[in-house]
Amino acid sequence: MATTNTVALNQVGLVIFGLIAFVVAIRWLVSIAKIIDVTSKITTILTKHNKNKNLDDEALTGLIVKMTAAYRENKPFLKLMMTIIKIAGLATFSATAKK
Repeated sequence: MATTNTVALNQVGLVIFGLIAFVVAIRWLVSIAKIIDVTSKITTILTKHNKNKNLDDEALTGLIVKMTAAYRENKPFLKLMMTIIKIAGLATFSATAKK
């Protein structure tokens, strides 16, 4: 006699939730890598100016403009990250509060 296994609805829901979490995590990592890349480029430029002792007002203004542009470019994702972190914190808190 053959037996079959059935899949419960909550198991399907957990698989879908896991896939969504996986996609969000991958997107998160890629975006963090982009932000770190921009930050490291700005840090490298600043280090070169400090090493050469030629950080004049024009160079400093250029760095400020680059930092502001990087922030504005990543602002929507930064807001999304803050929202996800808050949700994850609440989920962690509620999961530990049940125990």
